[in-house]
Amino acid sequence: MILLDRISQDFGIRGTVLSWLQSVTDRLQYVAVGAEQSAPANCTSAVPQGSVLGPLLFAMYTSPVGNLISAHNLHHHQYADDTQLYMAV
Repeated sequence: MILLDRISQDFGIRGTVLSWLQSVTDRLQYVAVGAEQSAPANCTSAVPQGSVLGPLLFAMYTSPVGNLISAHNLHHHQYADDTQLYMAV
């Protein structure tokens, strides 16, 4: 998986923590509306909704965007799911 590889290689997270992150990727999910429920489907990526790790893992996943932007001599600011590009004119 891309994110797990990036977490290990780029951020140096290994061992027990990496194993724990791998364990939360294999789970079932379904949609429930009132008394109705869809069939369960395998969810092989992402983190559970509302997880405190969600924003941190998203930042780790999108971190290469900053390298790409900088390679084109642009300045940027990333916060949560927002990326702003700016340059002096």
